[in-house]
Amino acid sequence: MSEPPSGVRAWDDPATRRAAKKYGLRALGLTALSLPLLLLGAQFVNDNGDTKQGIPGFVPGAFIVAALLALLFGTLSLYNWARIRWTLTRWPWRTMQSHFEEINGFGTPNGQPVLTLDAEGQHRVLTLVAIRYRWRRFRQSELLVCGHPGRGAVIAALDRSSIGWAGRSPFTAFILRRYGKGDRA
Repeated sequence: MSEPPSGVRAWDDPATRRAAKKYGLRALGLTALSLPLLLLGAQFVNDNGDTKQGIPGFVPGAFIVAALLALLFGTLSLYNWARIRWTLTRWPWRTMQSHFEEINGFGTPNGQPVLTLDAEGQHRVLTLVAIRYRWRRFRQSELLVCGHPGRGAVIAALDRSSIGWAGRSPFTAFILRRYGKGDRA
């Protein structure tokens, strides 16, 4: 892919629009998945609200919980897509040096993904809003950044095939201060 045009809004780049559309469609699909899961779970319940004969009691609940999780994560993804779209229509892409690490100490087995951006004498630490398999897409020495890294920004690989939101998390900021890895100007 070609370099993004400099000095123009990131949204004016066709590769950026494709990546944003893909992100939005995934979020919408995840949200829409909740309805069939809910309807499927309801098929295992009779008119009295009891589980149908021969069906284990956990089956309807498993489908309903899956539907609620799909609705929750889909709604949050749609919210992130709206933030991404708003940012892309107002800021240009710029290249920043990046370092990606996982900070352990949260009590989670995988740690917390933390993205460090360096440009123009500023050092910003952001939390990547993504699940583990998407973290690897942004493990590069340079990333494209759109927005104000001090408040949160859209990040993308140099080919703009995948985009994501990197924001400021108060919880992560607390842990980073504890380990002495906060922002530096």
